[in-house]
Amino acid sequence: STVAEIMKKHLIAASNVGKRIVPFSTIAPKANDVHTKSSADGLEIPIGISDAGRPQYLSLGEGTSQHVLIAGKTGSGKSSLLHTLVSSAALEYSPEELRLVLLDFKKGVEFQVYSELELSHADIIGIESRREFGLSTLEYLDRVLSARGEAFRSWGVQDLPSLKRKHPDVQLPRILIVIDEFQELFVEDDKLSQQASMLMDRIVRQGRSFGMHLVLASQTLGGAYSLPRTTLAQMAVRIALQCDSADAMLILSEDNTAAERLRHSGQGIYNASGGRMEANQNFQVAYLPKREQIECLSKLPRVPVPHAATTNSIGRRVVFEGHKMAAWDNDSVSAVLKIPSNASASSLWILGE
Repeated sequence: STVAEIMKKHLIAASNVGKRIVPFSTIAPKANDVHTKSSADGLEIPIGISDAGRPQYLSLGEGTSQHVLIAGKTGSGKSSLLHTLVSSAALEYSPEELRLVLLDFKKGVEFQVYSELELSHADIIGIESRREFGLSTLEYLDRVLSARGEAFRSWGVQDLPSLKRKHPDVQLPRILIVIDEFQELFVEDDKLSQQASMLMDRIVRQGRSFGMHLVLASQTLGGAYSLPRTTLAQMAVRIALQCDSADAMLILSEDNTAAERLRHSGQGIYNASGGRMEANQNFQVAYLPKREQIECLSKLPRVPVPHAATTNSIGRRVVFEGHKMAAWDNDSVSAVLKIPSNASASSLWILGE
């Protein structure tokens, strides 16, 4: 009888795993610890609580853990996970330690809050992004990657940790690139998708050395067109939320279908070994209500956007809203418009950004 009661108790507890709400405050840094982490040796961003009751971290920058693949169907908590990830990163690391590039290809305004708050970490924010803007952003990141490669050669170092040891006075932040519904870049087999695939592959392969980390999220990894499997295979960190068996095998591995057994929103599997079964770690995403998110991020100090070829080559924050006209001001015009010395100003017409 007693054994049966104990077993029943544990079965009930097991069935409730994932139903519980993990408050963001349980993983957020204390007021005195905000912006105290260094990104020199990598990123360690708390995103939830493991089933063992310990904080679940997204760890990037060491070994093969450089880039992240996230899959979860509608209602799985994917948007909540991305907000927790971005907000947690912004609280843990200062803008001098971490820069953010945020692209959302959904028909929504998930990332608009970071534009409204003028989050100092963000260099590019794409709201209802279009494929052309996505490609333009990847081209910008490729230029930053090339500039870092040249700078590293001049400094005589091969990666960020060695740069910190050899030149402690040089401040070079890591760059976290978060792309939600990245599959939208590949809805057609055209020149744009081919260029995007080539640039993403370069970031995945070279970003490891130069402190650039790609986070790709999607409802499904299936479809006729997508990133090549060879590129996806380079992304060792996998986070699987609720998904069907086909996507469970794609996000993890063919013999690892644990993700299809997830039943509750925000319940996920963290795997830093390319999807191998033995590396599964069950966790619950920390929930961050919108009001609490605004309160946390609005308290962060505002700092100017850096202007350097190795960090932000355009020297300003770019916010793209696919449903709105471009908003022009003097700074925007002067940044884009370059008048040749032998040209008449009256011969140039500004049409947009």
